[in-house]
Amino acid sequence: MISATDLAQHFKHLKDIKHLAQHRSDYNSSDVSQRNLLTSLVTTASDLSGVVKPFPVDRSIAVHIYDEFFEQGDEEKRLGLIPQSMMDRNGAVPKEQLGFLDFVVKDVFVALTQFFPEAQPILSQLEINRAAWDSDLKKAQQQ
Repeated sequence: MISATDLAQHFKHLKDIKHLAQHRSDYNSSDVSQRNLLTSLVTTASDLSGVVKPFPVDRSIAVHIYDEFFEQGDEEKRLGLIPQSMMDRNGAVPKEQLGFLDFVVKDVFVALTQFFPEAQPILSQLEINRAAWDSDLKKAQQQ
């Protein structure tokens, strides 16, 4: 299941994961394929769980991750390469984080909440954090 944390693998199975979550009453734990999809969803959600912690924690985790990305981007620039925007120190962390939340994270936690309705507070925290990143982006754009 460690490969479930590979987002390329996750995206290959996302349609099936969404279908399973939307039809959770049809879930059959004896079905190995369904069980693997559910395990993949939970593993991916666990791997991404930093983004659903209280916002100060989420921001701290993101800053540390982006520091690592920026170091790689700095090295790529030193080698005469053009780094990806998320690895370019001159890019906006809030903008990159919003894209990550919207295009990678949200579907994971929506599906998780559909399958496990008691996980709604996690999705609510994601929405709170997204609003905080959006506020950070607007502040950065005003400067």
